[in-house]
Amino acid sequence: MIGEMRGANQWKVLIGILLALWGLVHLQRFIPGFLSNYIIRDFGLTLTQFGLMSGLFIGFWAVGGVLSLFIFNRYRSPPNLIMVAGFVSILSWASGAINTFIQLVAIRSLIGLGIGMGWLPITNLIGSMTTSAHRNRLLIFFFAFTLLVGGVIGAPLMTHLAIYFSWRGGLFLIALPLIILSFLLWRLAPKLVLPNKFNNKAIGQIGQAEHGAISRQSTISGQGEINGQSEVSNTIDNTAPQTQIKQTFILLWHYLKTLFTQRDIIVSSLISITAMGRLFIIIFFGKLYLMNVLGLGVLQASNMIAISLMGDLLGGLAMAALAWRTGRYRMITLVCAGSALVFGLLMVFQPITSPVEFALIFMFLFAFFGGGILPISMIIIPLRFAQADEVKRVLGTIYFCAEFFGGAVLLIVAGIVGDLYGLPAIMALAAALMVIALVAADKLTEKAPPITTPINNPPARADADMTA
Repeated sequence: MIGEMRGANQWKVLIGILLALWGLVHLQRFIPGFLSNYIIRDFGLTLTQFGLMSGLFIGFWAVGGVLSLFIFNRYRSPPNLIMVAGFVSILSWASGAINTFIQLVAIRSLIGLGIGMGWLPITNLIGSMTTSAHRNRLLIFFFAFTLLVGGVIGAPLMTHLAIYFSWRGGLFLIALPLIILSFLLWRLAPKLVLPNKFNNKAIGQIGQAEHGAISRQSTISGQGEINGQSEVSNTIDNTAPQTQIKQTFILLWHYLKTLFTQRDIIVSSLISITAMGRLFIIIFFGKLYLMNVLGLGVLQASNMIAISLMGDLLGGLAMAALAWRTGRYRMITLVCAGSALVFGLLMVFQPITSPVEFALIFMFLFAFFGGGILPISMIIIPLRFAQADEVKRVLGTIYFCAEFFGGAVLLIVAGIVGDLYGLPAIMALAAALMVIALVAADKLTEKAPPITTPINNPPARADADMTA
């Protein structure tokens, strides 16, 4: 069948496999939250322990993404990296066969590392098949697809699997298609011949382009002076592997210092951390809150989490479209952060005698406006400051900050807060994060200077293709 495929049909097959992998990878990321009541009950965990396990899982996911970037740049073998995600997924069902908290933390951390290593190559492969004029729309589509498959579908799906096959069996059933698709991609990607604008050469060169971009990044002095880029590139290319790694990290450090001298990049990173932290708290602790505080059943709680994540999805799409149409990124972010704060506090502090439907409506609106912040802070604003060859590093840096600090760190903090003050305090923490987003959003300028002075080229920003 594969041998009969010709032309455009082949890249559609590859895109289909990659998108299915993308959705399954992000479902794996959210699984501990969807199965939180089962995991805590069977392992006898405190909220602190559950938060630690979840935080380490997300933290290793972020680290895995950075590690895969290094391997990807050096060896340029994306299908092999994706296969890592498939192999490590075998551990997913194995985590249902263990009996101690230490074993659970170890296996979930390894899963996070492996899945994180597979996520970036999937992103790069899909991105290599899309023209730059559609890059921004593609990123928003990724955001929506992640929440749709990983959350809206994933939350009730995992609960039904846990009810009918046990949560341990559900882990195996979800891991199986990820393993199969990873193997198929590993075997088929080198054989597929794509159309001219989506060719395998582009896929193979994506790592080279990323490596070349880092090599071309100039060394910046404390006064902002720029040295010759060819000297830096030659120095790296002609040194021993250990020295290459060291100098690559030095260049990366100089790049990060330059990146974070721009106020809007710092502000958007901070906003992304708070918005991502709110999302992770809802996913990992929201089901427990709905069941133990509001008294919902397990299916009702899962469905409400799915509805809440649908609010995130709709809010993100609506506010991204509004931001592109109006250009009022600062005002939209301020309105979203303020509205999310109000509805989050209403969700937590409504009178005990209020109908439970009120809390559910407040939770949806909290998610809608909180979700409206994410694509603006993580995608739209950063792209306005990124040079064309800096897009991946800018987005990757902000995404790592959001995942590591908004996911890993805040989930651990949330677990501690929950043990000290109860589950409502965790939801109050999610709402309180919007205060930080609100204050930070007030510092946005809605101007778009480039991050650094281009070398031998006229200024070119990544948002130039927004109008395409």
